[in-house]
Amino acid sequence: MHTGARLAIGALGIHAQGRIVVDYGEEQGAVTTDCTLGFITRVTLVNLTFPLNYDINQFTSCLNSTIVKDNLDALVNQVQEQNYTKIVLSKLREAYNASGIIPEEQVQILGAMSRSATLADINMWSIIQIDTLASLMDASNGPWDPVLAKAIISKYLSVKGNSLSSVGLNAIGGPNLCTLDVVVIRNISVGSIKTADALDISSCTTEKKQELFALAYEAFIPITRSITISTSSYQLIQSYLLGADLRFIQGLVSTNISMDLPTFTGLLESVIQNLTVSDVKGLLGTNLPLLKSYENVTVVRTWISSQFQSELNGLGVGLTGGKVSPTTTTLGTSSTTTSGTTSTTTSGTTSTTKSTTGSNSTTGKAPPVRDAGFSFFALLVLLITSQYVVM
Repeated sequence: MHTGARLAIGALGIHAQGRIVVDYGEEQGAVTTDCTLGFITRVTLVNLTFPLNYDINQFTSCLNSTIVKDNLDALVNQVQEQNYTKIVLSKLREAYNASGIIPEEQVQILGAMSRSATLADINMWSIIQIDTLASLMDASNGPWDPVLAKAIISKYLSVKGNSLSSVGLNAIGGPNLCTLDVVVIRNISVGSIKTADALDISSCTTEKKQELFALAYEAFIPITRSITISTSSYQLIQSYLLGADLRFIQGLVSTNISMDLPTFTGLLESVIQNLTVSDVKGLLGTNLPLLKSYENVTVVRTWISSQFQSELNGLGVGLTGGKVSPTTTTLGTSSTTTSGTTSTTTSGTTSTTKSTTGSNSTTGKAPPVRDAGFSFFALLVLLITSQYVVM
């Protein structure tokens, strides 16, 4: 038996079949377990080989909820493999099963282990303070499953008085913000957007991008008669341009702003497809030569295929794949005048006009059709007449 187990567990006895019987006292009664490696204690936790010396079955059997409750910080530091972290979280739920609430001081120290949580875990977490929300959303601990991120933020917002202030927006970040429903995003104040850090909204749906752009437009674009947008205003609203409408983007064309390619390719597809070659040239400015390296990005490739190649050539960056440009072809002209009728053919089109003169003139080498027919008819009459004379 592990020596540390005797320190942490009181009275131990060996079951007749070799299993360890643990007596937790009269309140809990005797519990029979299949732990054979020794119960996990605080002494065990500091062992350099822990938890590698426990397979998943022994880890489950030898770890009790009391040890988890009292030594959660040590377990968070030592246990990192997901199958094991799930066991720790299940034991934590067990420890607080009576109250049904895991206090915030415990939730705040979960760190990366929180990413192994289930909805059952989250439902028991107390998330009232912004510090708790911030600790859970800490990006250094890894990304959240969108469903779980939404559950955590929604639980925080369900507390009376809590809202997505600038501090809250900074805490959850753009990707987690995108997990929320549109109605929640609409309730974010303009002031919160104005004082928050720039948010990455690339994972948002089109509708959510548009809502966030509307908030950012109100927050960062001053109401003036001038349609010119200053560089400082552009920089503030740049991360929200992914939800901008065509009119706003076209308004940037005449400014001295050179949009970077990641921002350009992140614009709404419906906006990009309605930009002319001239629009794109003005929009990208000094960044235009970089468009060549993005020509195989789907949204750029689609845009290229809808433009005339001759216009794309005018950009001078080597884009290919545009539509064949319309061309004009001029053919030779010939005219024929026969028995007062003149036929003129120009570029494949034939028009006929009547002449007022009675003379016959021929232009070109084609023989007169009427004269040839008359000669043949006269010859035929002579042949028939000669036959009658012979008879």
